[in-house]
Amino acid sequence: ITQMIVRVLPDAKYGTLEDGTIRLKVMEDIFSVEDTLFDETPDSDWSLPYTDAIAATSFLMETPYWSLLKLFGKSFIALLDEASGYLLT
Repeated sequence: ITQMIVRVLPDAKYGTLEDGTIRLKVMEDIFSVEDTLFDETPDSDWSLPYTDAIAATSFLMETPYWSLLKLFGKSFIALLDEASGYLLT
C-alpha cells in the first residue's frame, strides 16, 4: 500500500524513553481512497548513515557573562547589548 492518507486517532502510545517507540491508531481517510495505490514497494536509495567519527579541529562556544566581566570589567560590560552573544574560540 502506497500513498495512503490516514487520520490519526487520539489513542497514541508514546512508549518509554529507553525504547523510543510511538504507536498510533490510524484509519484510512475516506476522501482519499481513490488515491491509494496497492503496488509493490519501490526500491529505496537509503543507506546506513553510520560512519566513523571525525575529530573536531576547532572549538567554539558562547562566552559566559562572568568571563566577559573578568576580561573587560564592569564599565565595558555596561556598553554591551544584553541580547547579544559573544563567541569564545
